[in-house]
Amino acid sequence: MRKTIGRDLGKLKLDDVTSSSFVEKSPVTGEDIEWKVEKLSSQQVNELCFKSIYNKRSFDDLSMSAVLDIFPSIAASGKNDEFIRAVKVDGKYEILAGLRRSYCISQLPEATANLLVAKDLSEKEKAAYADTLDKHDRPSVMDTAISITNLKNQLEEEAGRPLKITEIIEKSGYGRSTCYEAMGFTGLVSHIRKLFPALKFVNAKFLRTIKKVDEEVLNLVIENHEPIKDVVIPSEASFDEIEEIQKKLSDECSQLQASIIKEIKELTQPIQSDNTESVFSAVSKNKLEGLTLKQTNSGVSIAINEAKANPEFLKELCSLLEKHS
Repeated sequence: MRKTIGRDLGKLKLDDVTSSSFVEKSPVTGEDIEWKVEKLSSQQVNELCFKSIYNKRSFDDLSMSAVLDIFPSIAASGKNDEFIRAVKVDGKYEILAGLRRSYCISQLPEATANLLVAKDLSEKEKAAYADTLDKHDRPSVMDTAISITNLKNQLEEEAGRPLKITEIIEKSGYGRSTCYEAMGFTGLVSHIRKLFPALKFVNAKFLRTIKKVDEEVLNLVIENHEPIKDVVIPSEASFDEIEEIQKKLSDECSQLQASIIKEIKELTQPIQSDNTESVFSAVSKNKLEGLTLKQTNSGVSIAINEAKANPEFLKELCSLLEKHS
């Protein structure tokens, strides 16, 4: 069977491949690439499969909440109907596309994974396939941020030197703006993992907002919110019930993001006063360590680092602010 790489290739199903092998043109060179059909048990998936550095999804952050849309059908049939794409490397399987399917199989002890496996691909071909094949439920912004960071670390280890951002872009196949923005989110990974059951529920607008927030303020706000736990799918749940679970989970994650942004705004809004100029002058003339002041048209914004500021002066500052409030 011969196929040309295209938009629908990622949805290649079992019935589409009628023999034990499958040939298509390389997206890079145009030469033939042979893919062989292989089956792995759930245990083999756990032991032999690993994420390709070019796949944009974070396998370590997959959870039941992240696969609610596909888990029920895989659990019911005991297999994945759409192929997992991989390349064989030293007896193991480097997953280019289908990480969510792989995760589902790994959670079902009696399930079987259906793979299309290439014997050998160049690094450019791996990157091209990983980008082209995984079209369903595209990796989230945080998926991309984590994957780019891991890719950068691995490539730098192999090169034995720091790589320029342009080199990462060239080797990974990521767009320039995607790469720059995603790498700016890497400092938020621990916060997101702590609060949300799946990366897919965290939107870019939320990330852009909290990225600008002082670390101490962000830590305080995060601690004030309860994390949303991963779901447990009842074995007897219907497709409609699972769809309702996913909708509820999505709504909870949206509400949590809105609540965090609201609290951040409340904590960081400028202090307003009828006599802000005198407050600003009284405090700024001391030039004390631990205090940062900024005067705006609407008032005075004061950032305090309690670890550095003088406790006695903080008392005086509170009194001063109360006097002018």
